[in-house]
Amino acid sequence: MEQRESSWRRRLPILVLGASLLSGAGYVHGAESPTGAPSPQPEAGKPADGTWRDAASGKTWQNPPSPDEQTLEQARKYCADLTVDGGRWRLPTVGELRSLVRGCPSAELKSDCKVEDGGCLKRDCKESCARCPSRTGAGEAYWPTELLGNNGRYWSSSVVEDVAGKAWVLDFKSAGLKSDSGDDPHAVRCVR
Repeated sequence: MEQRESSWRRRLPILVLGASLLSGAGYVHGAESPTGAPSPQPEAGKPADGTWRDAASGKTWQNPPSPDEQTLEQARKYCADLTVDGGRWRLPTVGELRSLVRGCPSAELKSDCKVEDGGCLKRDCKESCARCPSRTGAGEAYWPTELLGNNGRYWSSSVVEDVAGKAWVLDFKSAGLKSDSGDDPHAVRCVR
């Protein structure tokens, strides 16, 4: 009996490792697996190690977002200093944030809304951008279901061209664009 138990205990780490490999647990994107082999690349749409890759845009997003709301300068620094999955993060442009909008056609990137880098960044441009009814339930937001976080306002790196000290934010509760003072605290989701 004692010999069987001893044999079972010696194999336990191998069983756990095997189960981890089969489930995908324990992989850090870009790191080596417990066996020394390169870890698999995350599939589009699957959260992995604090990231989510959008198959539509090819961008990788921080998931979940920052736990705290921040000012615009704090948000820029936070993204630049973020080390999740090897770093190289930055604050997204307003167009990149809009690429996350799902379920509100009037605010999605291919809509009549002109607010985006390379388009129009003046305050009056948001008149071409319609909002959708507010989603107030927990976990409800106008973004892909795989994304985690609160459905509030998120900073972009895009400044409002004709109003000093303001930048564009996207409120994922209504998919509405707003121009807010850089001193206002908002949520942050970094991109690369």
